[in-house]
Amino acid sequence: MDRNDLLRWHFRQAVLANMREAGEPSFEMDFPLGSDMIGEIFSGPEAAKRMEAELFSRLSGVSLG
Repeated sequence: MDRNDLLRWHFRQAVLANMREAGEPSFEMDFPLGSDMIGEIFSGPEAAKRMEAELFSRLSGVSLG
């Protein structure tokens, strides 16, 4: 599986998670309204390396097969 496949899978999961009823948390680690974690990562130093590290640490236990 290449990086594009992983990002497509992640996008589909995000769409499914956001189809839940309004106000219902989809994950235990939901972030407060108004927070922009991705924006913070991209505005910081070495954004690509940090984004890669975040994705790998969060998706390390996910099995796609």
